[in-house]
Amino acid sequence: MIGIHYRWLKKYGTDYAPLLQFLLQIITHKFCVKSNTLSINLLYPVEVRFARYLLSVPIEEWDSANKEQISTSNLLDAANMIGTSYRHLNRVIQQFCKEGLIERANGFLLIKDKEGLTKVASGTPSE
Repeated sequence: MIGIHYRWLKKYGTDYAPLLQFLLQIITHKFCVKSNTLSINLLYPVEVRFARYLLSVPIEEWDSANKEQISTSNLLDAANMIGTSYRHLNRVIQQFCKEGLIERANGFLLIKDKEGLTKVASGTPSE
């Protein structure tokens, strides 16, 4: 949040409307993008959303030693991003572990079956 005291606006320029318009444009754009993303995203089950998340995580977030694992410290952020609770995300992770798609060990999630994860991400029901 940015706070600019009115006296500074008055002191450094009488026409501060362009600054306010600029800030409002940025905020409304972010709200529209977030709203559209959530609207589309919430049409799919959490399993599909999480599989898509795992497959789309930027390379910088993957562990440098093993490109197929991600730190579990990011799971709260992941839960918020895909629109679910941390507890429900943990249930989905346990389900993926039972299905052999991923493995949870030493503070990391390891992708074991990328093809299976891709199938889940596509929304195709498993056989």
